Amino acid sequence: MRFLDICETTRELVSQFKENVKDVQSLLRRRKGDLSITNYTSFRKKMKKDAKNLVTILKKMDHEVVDVMEVDQLVSAVIRVLREVSTMGISVFQMVLVFLSAPVSKPINKWSLVSRLVNKGDQDNVNEIESADFALNSLFKCGSSEVEKIQFAQNRLENLEAHFECIDFSTINLSY
Repeated sequence: MRFLDICETTRELVSQFKENVKDVQSLLRRRKGDLSITNYTSFRKKMKKDAKNLVTILKKMDHEVVDVMEVDQLVSAVIRVLREVSTMGISVFQMVLVFLSAPVSKPINKWSLVSRLVNKGDQDNVNEIESADFALNSLFKCGSSEVEKIQFAQNRLENLEAHFECIDFSTINLSY
């Protein structure tokens, strides 16, 4: 799997994730009592696995060193620039894929919710995906239909959607 394949796979993951977020937002708007996020959670697990595999492939690509005989200075310079561009692209995709492979939040019980809320200092280390997962799990697993919790989850999903719009735009630009 080469760089452009990884780029396309990453774009597909982002697109599928955006679809899943929209589905969950739709469920929240309808405020169904039997709300379920099982499709979202199972996709997150699949996305995490795929993203980790792609990061591994990118790391291998980054360590590949092609020995090039110095034909002339111009060819050497072009090859050096192409290597630098390739290295930068690999780094960007590694960052995106690490973001996508954020740990999937486990279903919470009331005690884990309390401990999570008490340890607010850890919030700085939580990315947007984890934050949305936490909001959804706390909403659906505790069986709450409070308007505030629904709005909180919707806000987290909107933030997540905005980040994915940026990622989607960036991956499109990198692939061309």
